[in-house]
Amino acid sequence: MCGGCTATGFVYLAIDSFKWKAICQSFERDNVIDKPENHSKDHDQHYDHRISIWSKLYEFLKPDILWFLFSIPCALLSAYYNIQINLELGNLMNVIQESLKSGTLTESSEDFIEKFIDLVKEPAKNLLFDYLSQSIFSCLYLYSLFVMAERTANRIRFDLFSKFLNFEIKFYDLNNSGNVLSAISNDVLEFKSSFKQVISLSIKNMAQVLGCVYTLFKISPEMTILVNVVVLPILVVVGTQIGSGLRKLSHRLHSQLANITNVAFESMNNIRTVKMLSIEQILEKKFFDELLKFDQLNQKFSLGFSIFQGLTNLAINGIVMITLLFGGYNLLGGRMTAGNLMSFLATTQTIQRSLFQLSMLYGHYIKTTSALQKICSYLAIPSPYIGGKILPKITGDIQFKDVTFIYPKRPEYIVLKKLNLKLEAGKITALCGSSGSGKSTIAMLVESLYDIESGSITLDGVNMKDLDKQWLRKDLIGYISQEPVLFCTTIKENIMYGNPNATDDEVIDAAKIANAHDFIMGFPNKYDTIVGQQGTALSGGQRQRIAIARAIIKNPKILILDEATSALDSESELLVKEALDNVMKDRTVLVIAHRLSTIEHCDHIVVLESGRIVEQGTHKQLLQNRAKYFQLINRVKKKKNNAKRMRIMIDDFFDDDLLDDE
Repeated sequence: MCGGCTATGFVYLAIDSFKWKAICQSFERDNVIDKPENHSKDHDQHYDHRISIWSKLYEFLKPDILWFLFSIPCALLSAYYNIQINLELGNLMNVIQESLKSGTLTESSEDFIEKFIDLVKEPAKNLLFDYLSQSIFSCLYLYSLFVMAERTANRIRFDLFSKFLNFEIKFYDLNNSGNVLSAISNDVLEFKSSFKQVISLSIKNMAQVLGCVYTLFKISPEMTILVNVVVLPILVVVGTQIGSGLRKLSHRLHSQLANITNVAFESMNNIRTVKMLSIEQILEKKFFDELLKFDQLNQKFSLGFSIFQGLTNLAINGIVMITLLFGGYNLLGGRMTAGNLMSFLATTQTIQRSLFQLSMLYGHYIKTTSALQKICSYLAIPSPYIGGKILPKITGDIQFKDVTFIYPKRPEYIVLKKLNLKLEAGKITALCGSSGSGKSTIAMLVESLYDIESGSITLDGVNMKDLDKQWLRKDLIGYISQEPVLFCTTIKENIMYGNPNATDDEVIDAAKIANAHDFIMGFPNKYDTIVGQQGTALSGGQRQRIAIARAIIKNPKILILDEATSALDSESELLVKEALDNVMKDRTVLVIAHRLSTIEHCDHIVVLESGRIVEQGTHKQLLQNRAKYFQLINRVKKKKNNAKRMRIMIDDFFDDDLLDDE
């Protein structure tokens, strides 16, 4: 009968594995992603974007495969000694039964204790040896499997993190950041926990079940065969149906958990905005709604798994009852000894425990494959091609020729339309225009953060798509934004992100040029001061000057300034402007202007509207044209005059109140 449940388990897992194989093949087809156009032919020939979760799992396990191979004999030996314990218990019972039948050993005998010890000494010694051996090999196989699982999880985390870091901006435009974080944290943790359970439960318990079935056949073939015909079909049909539903629910649970992570991440990452808008209750409700959806899915999953578990337990407990009935019948008929019946019952209990754990194994199996599928769906995405030309000498001339650009997330909206623009080497070019005109987009295209739809962007006459992007961003281009991002580490390390090989003296020199050295030295820990999450321990002006120092230490040939002073107070703005004047000398500079007052002295000003250049020239030339730039300047002047008049009216109002009081 126990053999029937065993066969049921194997058939059930076999059926499920075939289903899962079909799912994996579908997954491979559905996740084919076009290779980047910039890939070389050689790269394309050697790249296979299809990925099987099983081959990928083997790739992760391979470095620690020796731990796995070591665990197998340990698990088998642990199972073997577990079975031997049951047989030795039967031998012990047979020895005692034979002594009772022969009447050679009675409690009234003078040397009863000595004779009893002598009688049970051999089976007891064997039993103790089996207990010790089983414990040792169980410890060894569990330790080896856990080490392998932890190291495998770390490799997966690193591969995911590396993959996410190397994706282009396009990926993050199209994917939710919560899903990305969930993959590294939740999915890897789920995989590791479930995978450990699957491996640790499966090897030993399957070996135990097989060994126990063989032992049961040796003890009583009739009792073992009897229940196969009854139990096997029921478990296969019921288990397959429940398992199919559980798999679908598990996928939905993973997706919902990613939604929860995303809400939490966005809220914590933008906590200042949350506080400023006072939207805590709105976000709490949103988070609660997502948790409620997760809870509803989890209840369905738990109900299905509990039904599956309950039916399995019912079948296993039925085995014990039938074993006792038929075993007692055979014992009374003289076809079985008491020791054999005890061994049969103990072995049945071993199978019961093993089958119980194997029934739980299926739930862990679903979680493992679901998590692994999501992980592999990211790893299957082709990484951008790394490599390209590195120019030995840079002048710094950048030219846009008939450039058309569309953001991946908004394919229906053309941001730049047949744009022609030249950024002359050693000159300061400013871009101005209304919001959405394409200013920041041009800056991102200079950094090669996106691929253009048509046209070309050249650096010193060389198409930038043929250049090494890492070299371009790391060594050639410096970027200073309106709201600079600092990492939660020391001031020194933040500056050295611009040049990891910089010396301490170079860090200090860069900070001095950026007007940052004096305030840094005012901190107790000086350059070793921790700046806090996103630099929140520093003021806006301090963060901006550290960002400038980070750009200076790179010594870039091309510098992009995205209105680096617009968010600062007057005093900080003067210090930052002075620092920027030091940085912009002898470089190709692109200035994104949100305030027209900051670009009057630029060498060349470009006015954009709806992705097109409407006019360009110097400040003086554009004013003389009395066109779009002239209109923008007048609009700004009117706003300033209106604001000035409003301040005068308010001052006069309060002055009158003071006179009335007197």
